[in-house]
Amino acid sequence: MPASRLRASGVAVCSLQLATETRVVCLSDDDPLADRDTLKLDDLADRTVVDMPPEVPRSWWNHLTVNPRPDGTTVRFGPVVRDTEAMVLAVTQGRAITFLPSAARRLYPRAGITYVDCPELGLSTAELAWLPDHRNTPAVSALREAARQTVRRSGSTALDSASDG
Repeated sequence: MPASRLRASGVAVCSLQLATETRVVCLSDDDPLADRDTLKLDDLADRTVVDMPPEVPRSWWNHLTVNPRPDGTTVRFGPVVRDTEAMVLAVTQGRAITFLPSAARRLYPRAGITYVDCPELGLSTAELAWLPDHRNTPAVSALREAARQTVRRSGSTALDSASDG
């Protein structure tokens, strides 16, 4: 669950923003929409979306899948997956679509799938989060420093917007 959503639910966390990027629709190559450069959520209204197991907070998954959609319609969920590899496999098999950060194009290049831009999906933000009481433990301190150096080397400006309490 994103640190901002944890904070909104009353959990005190500190975080370091690592990256922000657009999200894309992951479709089977056989899907007629796979030939498009850009999609809208309305284009996907009749598509089945992969689902997560019950232990995944539904509010988080609904946020990521834009459920309900802006027009009020609900997402039709399909196969339950437990990790990204299973998610990509379900898409490759044509059983469902999913939404992933645009880095998936680079991280999960697979025969049989296509990634299409969908600006209405909004942005995906990756954060390193920790409990305030653990801030100065050796492991958290080392991980925070390694993350800071990595973000700095990548040239990202996201580091400055972190709440590093």
